[in-house]
Amino acid sequence: MGPRPNFAHAGITRTSAAPPPGFRLVERRTLLRVDAATARTVVMTWGVKTRAGFRVTEGEVAPGAEFTVRLGPVREPVRVAWVTEEGFGYETLEGHPLSGEEAFLVEASSDGRVWFVNRSVSRPVGGWRAVAPLLRLAQSFFVRRYGAVMRAL
Repeated sequence: MGPRPNFAHAGITRTSAAPPPGFRLVERRTLLRVDAATARTVVMTWGVKTRAGFRVTEGEVAPGAEFTVRLGPVREPVRVAWVTEEGFGYETLEGHPLSGEEAFLVEASSDGRVWFVNRSVSRPVGGWRAVAPLLRLAQSFFVRRYGAVMRAL
């Protein structure tokens, strides 16, 4: 067993629940040009993160599976909190710059359109609070980048 979760609301990104006090909700929906099965394969193999520039330890996306996500020197330990047919959500673990949860989903609407949905609830922890505005900028950049990666499929 690795580090402990640093977020007490696992599963929140599966719902439309309001974030806990002090936490920020970010959600972006991107219309895709590929079928849902192709998009889900990219999501379920961490392709949205790796194609956006992150490195992720190898392993199957399954509830309880732990991964280390890296961007340059920044190390982000995470644990898969939940998995559905549409995608998954991971919770942050101790040592992550944020406390929260992030979800990557592929939704097919009744009219045949396919959407990529990225939803996160988070706040900086520890010494990262001092650079919270920079973290928000980075988060906004990557949320847009995830959408662009999925749209380019």
